[in-house]
Amino acid sequence: MKNNFRNGIILLTVLCLLGSWVYAQTSPSQGAMGKVTAVSKDSFTVATQQGKTKTFKVGESTKFAKPVPMERNEIKTGDNVAVMGKEDTSTREITAFMIRRLPEGASTESRPETMTQDSQQTRNMKVLRGTVTSLEPFKVKDTSGTFTININDKTRIRKTADAAFSEVKTDCQVLVIGEGTAQWVFIAEKWEQGERKIR
Repeated sequence: MKNNFRNGIILLTVLCLLGSWVYAQTSPSQGAMGKVTAVSKDSFTVATQQGKTKTFKVGESTKFAKPVPMERNEIKTGDNVAVMGKEDTSTREITAFMIRRLPEGASTESRPETMTQDSQQTRNMKVLRGTVTSLEPFKVKDTSGTFTININDKTRIRKTADAAFSEVKTDCQVLVIGEGTAQWVFIAEKWEQGERKIR
């Protein structure tokens, strides 16, 4: 139960990180986040985390995106990234379990506050958006200052890539931006959907 709760919090946060940059390019509108329960030729249905269901049409202008792996050496100083991990507030160090390079034009408006869910497993979890200022050591600067990011063999490094409607399957997790006809559909990675336990 604790792992499911924690994975749910992580999934929600990762999907938000994946989709947040689009708000710098489009007018925010209603959408949904949750599990796909049905897919037809030109639409799909999402069961939201609030217990509701919403059906979205897919049009010619609908865009799809997904995270794909990238190597650490692909990240350069000056890149905008999103980081999620455990923070040591005494040293301003974050042990990252996810780093995502944001696409060009992405918003780096940071939400640096620590998550406050009443759970030992989510305590001190940090979500950070900022700019890479150093590679060795790896440092990221946001509006509140500079953080040292500790990367280990469990850290997942990702970038955003184009996807297709054919990749939207039942039981996959998505973030949808739009109302009626989807503007953007962000497809979660398998580990983000709980197929791998996040420790």
